[in-house]
Amino acid sequence: MIETKQSILKFLIENCIFASSASTFSASLEATSRSSIYRFMKGTVSPKTVNNIWNDVCNSFALTDERLIEVAITVEKAKWFTTVVASYSFDKKDPLWTEKLLCALIDENYANLPTSFVKEVVPLLKDLKTDNKDIFFGMLMLFYVKAKQLDPYNSLFKQTLSDLIIHLNNYFHSVHPENDVAYKAIQALTSETLLDVVPPCTWGLVENPTLILQYYADPLFLNAALRGGTIFHEWGDFSYWHDADENFTKGSRFWLFMSRESDSIYHGSYIVQEFEIGNDNETFIDKQIFNILFLNKENDDEDYDAIVQISESKPTEKHSYHIYYGVYKYEKEADEMWMAFPNEEDNIYQLPLCLKRIRFDVPTKSQEKVWSHFIGKFDNSNALEIFVKSLCRTLDVEYLDDEYPIKDVCLNRTFFSLVIGENEKQKQYRISLESYSFLKGLSVFDELIICKHKDELFVEWSYLGYAIPLSDFEELNVSSE
Repeated sequence: MIETKQSILKFLIENCIFASSASTFSASLEATSRSSIYRFMKGTVSPKTVNNIWNDVCNSFALTDERLIEVAITVEKAKWFTTVVASYSFDKKDPLWTEKLLCALIDENYANLPTSFVKEVVPLLKDLKTDNKDIFFGMLMLFYVKAKQLDPYNSLFKQTLSDLIIHLNNYFHSVHPENDVAYKAIQALTSETLLDVVPPCTWGLVENPTLILQYYADPLFLNAALRGGTIFHEWGDFSYWHDADENFTKGSRFWLFMSRESDSIYHGSYIVQEFEIGNDNETFIDKQIFNILFLNKENDDEDYDAIVQISESKPTEKHSYHIYYGVYKYEKEADEMWMAFPNEEDNIYQLPLCLKRIRFDVPTKSQEKVWSHFIGKFDNSNALEIFVKSLCRTLDVEYLDDEYPIKDVCLNRTFFSLVIGENEKQKQYRISLESYSFLKGLSVFDELIICKHKDELFVEWSYLGYAIPLSDFEELNVSSE
């Protein structure tokens, strides 16, 4: 039983969760000696020493007391689940049998699992998932790591972790091609910045990859994850920024920030469009477009508030998105955003050290009045039109809500149906709920739109991050409007 701090720590050490052995465990800690671990395993230490080791583990692996307890329960459940699975007739000659098992449990589609397993074990798994999703998904990931015999205690830990994330992400995306947002979000986990901070241990192979299961299981989980992003309400939906050290002149750059605050999976981030001032004061050339996420402020005493994440809006390589990290500090009274990056390569879009927000209401300095005057005119004329065209061109998407308006949506136990206006006629389409797992969780009130990706029409739930080719729907009838 793992009921006390001492029993929890001993259980984790014995199962090599944070180190390959008890003798190497102290090397992964910040303030505990090898002799202390030796005496701890012998049971000859005081309660104070147990507390010191507990606190050292929490500090060394960035875990709260509650999370460390969850880690122990996760390990315990994974050992149970591994034993249970071994007693049922899974096709273990299939090299993807573990992936298929995870997918069945995530999608709650048990048709291809052993009947006895579904009857005897699945109800227990459902109860565990209801009680604590983090433990449930962590258990599945630890089971997978053990089943694949992945070894975290070698010199290639980063490569092992990266390969694990890429493989599972590709597999789940092959099963759920409609969930492109989860696929892109998970790619961030393979950035060098994140891989470098993962401790090389069994738990390091479990913690971040668990997000893969959660992202594909529930699109709203990604929504919750992005709640870590800060929305600055005083900026409004759209704001404009310029280099604090530059005047309004030909060749100078400025940036339009569009906030993404909603119930969508994009909550907490900004789309940023860079512009360059042209040959006259009313010519503005759209340049690069990218995404930026300001993580929530952590400490008022730090030189910088928190981490800023910058990512491409479109992959530069096939199926590969690059994520970059820096730090930021926001000076609200001065309308200034300061950013710093570890090196020049991380500042991929050459952002200045300090961005100054362009105010249309109360500019005071003469140069700020110039920025305010001309960018204000641009904002009132065709700024949004240029931005939308640039975004659609970058994403290779065309939104067709005017050409193909959604007239009605219906949902029953068997089909998802919709009526689309087209060429002064109404066409009715339907698709079986069994076609894509996320369809069963939809509401008729979820916002959707018809769009075109690379010359193919899609039905897209933008706020949920899903898109299905219209060709996958069955066309039922045509009627005049």
